[in-house]
Amino acid sequence: NVVKRYMADFIHSMRMEKEGLMSDVQKGLLEEKAEISRRLKGIAQEYGWKMENKQMEQAMNYQMTITSIRSDAFETSKELKQCLAKEQNKVVSLKNSIDKMTRETNETRN
Repeated sequence: NVVKRYMADFIHSMRMEKEGLMSDVQKGLLEEKAEISRRLKGIAQEYGWKMENKQMEQAMNYQMTITSIRSDAFETSKELKQCLAKEQNKVVSLKNSIDKMTRETNETRN
């Protein structure tokens, strides 16, 4: 009977030890899971920031490119207008010269 009692106490003690170990293992697993979740969240945030920075950089590059293109287009347009005005002045000058030569020729004929 005493042996049965010792055996029952021993089995009970082993069960308690098992439950304690299981609790420690579960606690460790939960802590590890929380740490992994925290790290994953940090990685996701860092990735999000990097993507946001990259998109912002691309937007800024786009705006700078568009501004440069517009500026170049404006300068080119301005230069073309100046060139056109010079050519129109040449045409007017040539026309005046032709008119003058025609008048002089007509005057010498008369």
